[in-house]
Amino acid sequence: MNSNFFVWNFRGAASPAFYRNGKQYVDKHKPVLVVIMETRTSPLKVKQSFCLLGFGGYEYFEVQGYAGGIIVAWKDEVLGVDVLSIHFKFLHLMVTLKSGKVFYFTPIYASPQEEGRTKLWSQLKNISRSMPGEWLLAGDFNDIATPLEKREESRRNSGGVINLLIE
Repeated sequence: MNSNFFVWNFRGAASPAFYRNGKQYVDKHKPVLVVIMETRTSPLKVKQSFCLLGFGGYEYFEVQGYAGGIIVAWKDEVLGVDVLSIHFKFLHLMVTLKSGKVFYFTPIYASPQEEGRTKLWSQLKNISRSMPGEWLLAGDFNDIATPLEKREESRRNSGGVINLLIE
């Protein structure tokens, strides 16, 4: 079974462009779970858009000023999502498919400051020590692996579809 997860860093999710662009992506990629981050608006202002796009499940961490904000919406007829923990920079979720298959998913919006990322990595390391199964992490890590990535940054897009093959 293929299940598309869409992770999108969308600044200004309350804009009219959000629903229009979201509809194009949902129609094309057919995701069962969507994450948007760096929303720059209250998650309650975009909940209706997700409902119109066919997502019945909805969880979030509120934006703080213009910083952060993570929204996760999912098609509850396809999968179940239980929130295990909510933090300013991530949500830790247990995902259950209709087949009964369970895995863990952590959408992340990491701090652009190194000190904030260090704290995030420490929190994620603590979660990893008690992880009982498969775990997917995705999002905006605000970090680079090599100097080449920094030079290539302007060519990267700001979101993507993760296609999961779940057996």
